[in-house]
Amino acid sequence: MAAAADAPNLASAMNIGAFNLGNAIGAALGGAVIAGSAIRRCRWPARPPRPRVWRCFSG
Repeated sequence: MAAAADAPNLASAMNIGAFNLGNAIGAALGGAVIAGSAIRRCRWPARPPRPRVWRCFSG
């Protein structure tokens, strides 16, 4: 804010705008990586395996 002493609202708006633009670009790049790679072809389990901890309390 020291560099924009005459226009602090404009500096704040530019800062927020740059942050939002970075988020949008990151989301687009991440989506492109997932869409164009082998991540889509991974076989995900239908349900997560049951933790062994619960078997200890079953009796």
